[in-house]
Amino acid sequence: MADRYVLDTNILSAILRKEPSVIHHVSLALLADAEFLLCPVVFYEILRGLERRDAKKQRAYFLQLVEMFLWDDFTKLDWQLAA
Repeated sequence: MADRYVLDTNILSAILRKEPSVIHHVSLALLADAEFLLCPVVFYEILRGLERRDAKKQRAYFLQLVEMFLWDDFTKLDWQLAA
């Protein structure tokens, strides 16, 4: 079974800024066939921030990027297991 990752707002923001160290780690995970899950709260936080700044190019890139993620409406049990 492939590793699964839930990226938080800070990491997704770093990807949008194309920070080399973050891009490197995400690339390695992708090469290992890792799955990325998208948390609805993180989606909202990033999209809201981009809308507030009227960052059209980053918004388009973000919406394209998250198409590769699996959407998951996490439950309380999911959060307990993660902790």
